[in-house]
Amino acid sequence: MMPVVIATLCLFWLASGLIGVWQVESAAKLLQATGWSAPLSKASVVFWSFVDIALAAAVLYRPWAGRACLAMVTVSLVYLISATIVTPGLWADPLGSMVKVIPGIMLALIAHQMMEAR
Repeated sequence: MMPVVIATLCLFWLASGLIGVWQVESAAKLLQATGWSAPLSKASVVFWSFVDIALAAAVLYRPWAGRACLAMVTVSLVYLISATIVTPGLWADPLGSMVKVIPGIMLALIAHQMMEAR
């Protein structure tokens, strides 16, 4: 299952990053609605999108994969805490945008443990 778990993590984080870059205006508007300036909100979206893309790539490189999984957990927790403070309404999103982060955290933790067991 290890290749499937790693591929899933990679695709999840890559898609997240690419969608953020592709939809920067829409994502930035969520932050602007809470009082963020346009430049700061766009910079934040682009920065975190590239963090997501970097983590997607890092999990594919075996020497970095374990640390990438832990970084995924950390970044996910930063997202959850930040969004809860800045845009708490996202928890009520009918598509479950916030709730879906939790299984991603669990998958990254499982992948890390699988790598440690090898």
